[in-house]
Amino acid sequence: MNGGGLNLQFDPQVLVGLIQGLPENHILEYGGHRLQVQSKGRLHKWKWVWDAQVKDLTTGIQGSSRHYKSRGGAIEHAVEDLMGRNL
Repeated sequence: MNGGGLNLQFDPQVLVGLIQGLPENHILEYGGHRLQVQSKGRLHKWKWVWDAQVKDLTTGIQGSSRHYKSRGGAIEHAVEDLMGRNL
């Protein structure tokens, strides 16, 4: 991992499971990092979609996702995006 980058060793599915039960905007302590999680549902082309952002407040790295059918799917892909930005 690069210096100052996100250094979390975890199964993203475990983190997503923890986040799904939280309110739409929440700060979560995980693995020594503070993660700000934001999700919102909205109408897009007459369909309900979910967007999510997960930001590591410790490093400033942020992941996001848009246009998912479920809140969980949006959060999962935002977590994956966050982890991918650290590589």
